[in-house]
Amino acid sequence: MKNILLTTLICFVIGLYSVSATANNRPLSIGVMLWRGETPFDQAFIAEIKKQRPDSMFYVVNSEQKLRRTVSTLRSIWRASLMDMDYILCFGSRNCLKIREELKNTAFKGVLIAFGNTSILLDAHLNRQTNQEKLLLGRPSVLDSSVLEIFLPMLQAKKIAVPFNLFEPQSREIIPAMQQVAREYGADIFPIRIRPEPETISNQIGAALRRHKEYDLLFFPLDSFLISQAEKLGKLTRKANILSIGSFNKYVEHGIGLGLSPNYANIGKRLAKQVIDIETGTPLYRLPVVYSEDNLLIANRKSLQETAPQLLDSLPRQTKFIE
Repeated sequence: MKNILLTTLICFVIGLYSVSATANNRPLSIGVMLWRGETPFDQAFIAEIKKQRPDSMFYVVNSEQKLRRTVSTLRSIWRASLMDMDYILCFGSRNCLKIREELKNTAFKGVLIAFGNTSILLDAHLNRQTNQEKLLLGRPSVLDSSVLEIFLPMLQAKKIAVPFNLFEPQSREIIPAMQQVAREYGADIFPIRIRPEPETISNQIGAALRRHKEYDLLFFPLDSFLISQAEKLGKLTRKANILSIGSFNKYVEHGIGLGLSPNYANIGKRLAKQVIDIETGTPLYRLPVVYSEDNLLIANRKSLQETAPQLLDSLPRQTKFIE
């Protein structure tokens, strides 16, 4: 009798363990809302989830920097699937804020995983336990004002032109922060308001440069639209023969003189690991904001030779040159 009871107990424990193991390794259902096409951020996120949960399902849509496409996806394409989705991954401040707003009126009960610079998302993350909001957040560790602070001491720039996208939420935060840094070095910031129109972006910025020939530095911020136009902007700055800085590696790869390369893949991978932490029992509210690591100073050698050759020998030793 004792043997029968012992055997039954062992089988029961093994059964519980099997159910627990299955629950802890269940495939996930994840919506992925791209903003400007695939990036190292979402690629690394998906790769890590596939590594940890191979049978997970991904619903990927590219909004192509159009909020109406984001809204249409949530209200029609994904509508029937939202209640079964465990997570939604999104990229870009405008995109994520719109998704966060729209999800309040849907059957989605999962976790929103956002990548964006705006302080609205940061505040939401910091207050998510109070507001009972299921949110994970990734953002660059070095923002535009910090990039300016890195490079300004080695430059003699006094009049800095900064194109900014009127439709991006963080644009209202970028300019005041940069003005504060510029004042410390006796420089001034001159905002150039731009409309996110690919067909006119070169003319918009080019016209501003022609009107104000006293600008001695052009700074391109972390802005999805501007980054997507990096090739045009690189040609524009070299044609205008003006020293330029960009807050993202794609700018420098296309001819901007100096920049910083934030490690977006690192953010995506670590957010995926936070998802696995949640799935294995870690309370969401204990998981911190994920900031980029291993940021790299980069320079376009040919562009600097044309606009500021004196800088080539004064850049930090760890600077990576784009030839």
